[in-house]
Amino acid sequence: MNPGYAGRQELPENLKALFRGMMMMVPNFETIMAVKLCSQGYDKYIMLATKFFQLYDTCKQQLSKQRHYDWGLRNILAVLRTAGSTKRSLINPADFTLPKGKHEEILLFQTLRDMNLSKMVAQDVPLFLSLLQDLFPKEEPPTKASYPELFAQLPTSIAKFDKVYHDDWVLKIVQLFETTRVRHGIMLVGPSGGGKSNISNILMDALITVNKTNYKMPRMNPKAVKPQEMYGMTDPQSQEWVTGVFAAIWARANTKGNSFFTWIMMDGPVDAIWIEDLNTVLDDNKILTLANGDRMPMTDMCKIMFEVETLKNASPATVSRAGIIYCSDTDLDWGPVAEGIIRLRPENQRATLRAVVEKYMSNSDPLFPGILFNYIIRNLKPTQESDRVGLVCSAFDLFSGLVDTHGDAAPPVKLVKDKDDELAKQLERVFLYSIAWGVCGLLDSDDRAKLDGWLRGIDDSFMPTCGANETIFEYFLDETANWAP
Repeated sequence: MNPGYAGRQELPENLKALFRGMMMMVPNFETIMAVKLCSQGYDKYIMLATKFFQLYDTCKQQLSKQRHYDWGLRNILAVLRTAGSTKRSLINPADFTLPKGKHEEILLFQTLRDMNLSKMVAQDVPLFLSLLQDLFPKEEPPTKASYPELFAQLPTSIAKFDKVYHDDWVLKIVQLFETTRVRHGIMLVGPSGGGKSNISNILMDALITVNKTNYKMPRMNPKAVKPQEMYGMTDPQSQEWVTGVFAAIWARANTKGNSFFTWIMMDGPVDAIWIEDLNTVLDDNKILTLANGDRMPMTDMCKIMFEVETLKNASPATVSRAGIIYCSDTDLDWGPVAEGIIRLRPENQRATLRAVVEKYMSNSDPLFPGILFNYIIRNLKPTQESDRVGLVCSAFDLFSGLVDTHGDAAPPVKLVKDKDDELAKQLERVFLYSIAWGVCGLLDSDDRAKLDGWLRGIDDSFMPTCGANETIFEYFLDETANWAP
């Protein structure tokens, strides 16, 4: 009934004329915060509620406008519940005192930081932390929660999946673990190539070892089926109820007596067409209600997760019900991905590949994407936008297609085996060809000429000898990895 609200239908004017309009008042958030803090056992609830309200009010104004940000009442209540449970877990039952160094201000500081940092895009994190520090000027930033068993297992699980241990990316794994402890609905949001799928897979593998309990993750794309096929529908001919795909998965995952945990992963775009029906699942009711009247409650052994690129089509009601983990493109970027691919190459190729990657692309960090991508961003205009991780993976796929044997087919380029110097030269020429087409293939003819000149400025000895108005894109590699027109 809300006018202009995402996921809701507008009432027709002739029907709207039959109803009397009513004005709703915005609740006083600060008073609600004070009452809730008092009920959770905080003594300085007036002062802490003022700081809490000022933080969220400032965040609304100064942080970037993201569809997955929620500063509303549902998020506030989740933070306050967690703050209360944190204090109760630390309090001494004999005299109701807190341990030394764990007073109420530092507990609220830690809760606000840990429950909001995971959903921040990379550029908002420093500003949010500085706002927190300004509100609690006398407090040193509290130490992050420690999970020694999980941290001890994560390197093993990451190596099992042939990935690279990258601190910023591992932080997202820890944030997902922390979110699973306080939320039953979780959304992994971020651009393609941010490592979202591996975050959930690696955490699940680590928890199987740490908790010595089995975990299962059924995965489905909600847009691959119609909404009626997803939840269930009445057959028009027989008038019998046909169970939907998601309803069947839900029933199996929430069977009482299950000895394993289930994370139901919805891997696909989120929109109001299908996710509005999950509002009763994501809120405190935790019940799936179907069109035939069935009500299936969620058990403690089940979580529902969403893996999605953007929440621009989701309604605010849906966003506020879920815990958000945002994976920025700079949290992982292409550097660890390239290193992970190089580690899977034969031993005699790794050192050379690391050297040529450093030579032509350098490395990535949150402030600098590497010399190649920096040049492309500043000087060239690709005909189509693409993420850096995808481009680097395309380049290494092309590299593998040129030098590796696939099935019975011989590789187009035959590498020498007994001459290290010649092998290094061959690999560098193949790598140049791979980044030209894998990373820079989306450039038009003018930008290709600029890129050719930039590559020659780094090292002209491995580039082809071109004629007038020719670039590296007019040449290919023969069987011996030499350039041919």
